[in-house]
Amino acid sequence: MKKLILAAMFLFAGAITIATAQTAPPVKFNETMHNFGTIPQGKPVSVVFTYVNKGATPLVTATVTSSCPCCTTIPAYSKDAIAPNARGRIKVRFSAEVAGDFTKMVTVKFEGNTAPVVLTIKGNVAAAK
Repeated sequence: MKKLILAAMFLFAGAITIATAQTAPPVKFNETMHNFGTIPQGKPVSVVFTYVNKGATPLVTATVTSSCPCCTTIPAYSKDAIAPNARGRIKVRFSAEVAGDFTKMVTVKFEGNTAPVVLTIKGNVAAAK
């Protein structure tokens, strides 16, 4: 009986962990994917993703990380709290150093929310002539 109760407690704790792990941030992005189209090699481009805090409390961006460890995709953001119904911005710069198609992702995590938001940029870098 003791083992049965212990097993039930672990299952209950696991269910709470799963429900908590999927908490989505209360934000609404203007877009989560941006296509630059064809861009010239060696000419950096950038896009600003904006969002609105739809929650009832201030929202703080915890981390913003690029899927590209080689520094071709560089995100920039404010660490200031975004008030309810206020706008926040995340700027993503792409260096366009290598010719060819590209798809890069930027993962955004907000404090108190474990479900990240993934922003995507894509396009084609035309080789320099």
